[in-house]
Amino acid sequence: LPDAWKETRMILIAKKESICSPALTRPISLIDSFLKIGERLFLNRFRDVLLRRGLLPDNQSGFRDGFRLQTRLLLFLEDVYSLMSNSAPVCTIFIDFRSDFDQLWHSGCIGKLFRLGIPRSYILWIDAWLRCRRCYIEIKGHKSRYFNIEKGGPQGSVLTPTLFISYHCDMGQLLSSCTSHFFADDVAAILAGQMGVRFTDQCLDLEKRVKSFLDRLEFYSCLSDQPLNRSKTDALFSAHAIGYIISSKLDWGKLIKDVECKVRKRISLIRSFKLFGCSSPSVRKVLFYSHVLPLFTWIYPVYPLLTRKQQESMCSNAFQLLPNIINLSQLDSVYIYQENREKYISLFDDFNKIIGIYDNYDELIKSIKENIKRVKKQMEMFSYFDQNQYSLRDLSVKSAEFLWFQLLKNVLLSLSHDDEAKNEMLNACRQYYRGNHRMNVRRSKNGSEKYIYVYRGTTITKEIAETLKLNHGKLIATNCFWSTSRRRSYALSFAHKPHNRFDMIPVLFEIECDLQDSNNPDIFADISTISCFPIEEEVLFDVGAVFETEMIKEEEIENMNILGLAIKTTGEGMEIARKYIELNQREMEFESPKIMLCNLLKRMNKSDESLKFLQQFLKNPGNENIAHIYNLIGLIFRDEKKYEAALEYFEKAFNLYFYSDSSQQKYAAFVLHNRGTVYAKMKQLNKAWSSQWRGLQILDSMGYVDSHWRALFYRSIGRICLYRNKFDKAMKFYITTIYFYQHQYNEALLYHLQALEIRQKYLVPNNHEIGWSLHVGKTYYKIS
Repeated sequence: LPDAWKETRMILIAKKESICSPALTRPISLIDSFLKIGERLFLNRFRDVLLRRGLLPDNQSGFRDGFRLQTRLLLFLEDVYSLMSNSAPVCTIFIDFRSDFDQLWHSGCIGKLFRLGIPRSYILWIDAWLRCRRCYIEIKGHKSRYFNIEKGGPQGSVLTPTLFISYHCDMGQLLSSCTSHFFADDVAAILAGQMGVRFTDQCLDLEKRVKSFLDRLEFYSCLSDQPLNRSKTDALFSAHAIGYIISSKLDWGKLIKDVECKVRKRISLIRSFKLFGCSSPSVRKVLFYSHVLPLFTWIYPVYPLLTRKQQESMCSNAFQLLPNIINLSQLDSVYIYQENREKYISLFDDFNKIIGIYDNYDELIKSIKENIKRVKKQMEMFSYFDQNQYSLRDLSVKSAEFLWFQLLKNVLLSLSHDDEAKNEMLNACRQYYRGNHRMNVRRSKNGSEKYIYVYRGTTITKEIAETLKLNHGKLIATNCFWSTSRRRSYALSFAHKPHNRFDMIPVLFEIECDLQDSNNPDIFADISTISCFPIEEEVLFDVGAVFETEMIKEEEIENMNILGLAIKTTGEGMEIARKYIELNQREMEFESPKIMLCNLLKRMNKSDESLKFLQQFLKNPGNENIAHIYNLIGLIFRDEKKYEAALEYFEKAFNLYFYSDSSQQKYAAFVLHNRGTVYAKMKQLNKAWSSQWRGLQILDSMGYVDSHWRALFYRSIGRICLYRNKFDKAMKFYITTIYFYQHQYNEALLYHLQALEIRQKYLVPNNHEIGWSLHVGKTYYKIS
């Protein structure tokens, strides 16, 4: 190239202020016009080579045809939001190179082009274009002396940016530990926590990966002789929580002001209801808990991220909130951490749930840990069983819980004992007890003892105490492992633990254990030899241990009023479970103990837990009938109003039943009935009718003419006919209700009374079906 083409006039343009130092200016090269034409001709051919050989990475959007900054920005944001939506912590590193185009290393660039396989003639042209360049600076007509340019390409040249991105085209390979986005010399790298591990472990791992990334970046900077602009290179940590994107660069001031404004407006609105006399205190309390309290609930987790002034603002709001939440049953204890402790001592007189006011962090943590132990003991609740409740549909929630724990033992014992089951249990134990020291379990037994008496002291709420009194004489079962002590004095020390709760009372359980009762399946063991506190002489009872309450009385022990309960172990728990299964055999004839367990969970309004069990059984069905599992999953989805999912599982169950041997086909009728109820809820009455009618035909074909199942179908079909206003058809299936809807109340009353008489004859007194018949009062009202 002619030497005249390589001489450049340079002017300096200020980046910000008009008067500034040379370091804050941008040098613009005004090159020869003929060289500009030559650069343009060469660039077209050079870009063609880069494109055909695929040398430029797809994540580089700078100075390329068909690649836009807006698209790159949207892709970058999509990557960040996608990672945060999976609850992963994200670190975004924004990288800026110092004087990027002016720092282009000539020799390194030529070597890189050779390694990329650029044709020799192209490289020679670029080498001639870069070398032996001269420049002078002109400011207001004054020219500097000429000086040689050893690094960089001319600012303002069309070729310089493309040459720069070609030189750095392999940067993404060296920084492969992240997701990177390039726009010319600007880089945005995204690193995120690994999925499937705890959030804390994700954060620790992310810190290590960020450090490793920065080490690699520094190595690349030295290797390519491209210095970093450290003042403009920054890392931004972000996470998605409580409905907000929490970032290390966020300003929380606006958020706090918005929350304060919402709280004031909503409290003013609730108070206005009182002024106008249009609400009761209970209604206003519900409004406060549902519309005001949640604002505090999700703002307080960001407390550590706030400035000191913002924290003080939130603390003042907290003390305003305290009177409104202090009596919540969900709130057990209140701790106050304030430097000016004496200022808040008077709060002890106003709020009995305040445990302490601390100005020392270690003392606060110690107190919280001690109170957690007390709360855990209080939370160990009982389930109760009314011996009159054996019918499947008559069970109260507490009685269902009682039976669930009794059946659980049977199910656990009936599970497979092969190597796969053993490994599954060992893996679960390793996961749960990871990092714990190994314990050698020893066992001792005194064969001469017939009875032992153990004690348990704790505090319970007055509400639970009243429930215990109401269930005097009934069976109770523990819902967890139950720790007791042979030493009565030690148990009393737990009952006497100080507390500030006005609704808590001390209680002492005295448990009589018959060691020689062969009919008693309760499992309990002396674990004092492996306990951390041998002096306690601890005896541990198994989950679901059953006791009979013999005496409940209030007494004074060591100058303290205490509730004493005398209970004894009994073997009636498993007998009740056996009777329950026998009495409900007709209604649950297709249920194994495992399916029965899931059904009980569903009746206890714990559908999520029941669904988890069923999905686990699908993975390892063993001897279970998969069609039964599909059917029960469909029922759970139906009750949760997930109708499409319910229909999908009912279809799977029906196909397995209908196309199997004849003994299974009767269950296909039940699935059709269940599917019909879903269609009825979806208001697709024609499909509901077809499904129910087909199920009834299957029952008839198999001889279930006088079956109680047939009555179930009649009721469902009659209800569908009623919804379709086809009263003539409905009269066959739903006689009483049709007469009632046709205002023929005397005829309706006649059939109501007949139904009530039949139900009272065959059902237990508190069966819910008798409740429906007692609704005859509505008919009497219409007649009168």
